[in-house]
Amino acid sequence: MKEIRYICYIPMRGLTELAFEEDVIHGLGPWSPDGRFLSFRSNSRHRAFFDIYILDTYSGEVRLVLEHDGMNTPEDGQTMEGGF
Repeated sequence: MKEIRYICYIPMRGLTELAFEEDVIHGLGPWSPDGRFLSFRSNSRHRAFFDIYILDTYSGEVRLVLEHDGMNTPEDGQTMEGGF
């Protein structure tokens, strides 16, 4: 089993674990310019495909922004409707 943990310091929340599920691959993407949102990709829906998510570091809410059967990356700004 491959296990990678992403831990980030978020002001007002302290250290926060960003990898939410075991046996799932997560890849970090860029932060929003104001530092509030972090984009990432995950193959939690299907192990062969990566969907794109945005984490709101203020609320802890995770939002799916692109569900597509492909090897999507958050660096593809055009794949995120409206960006951050």
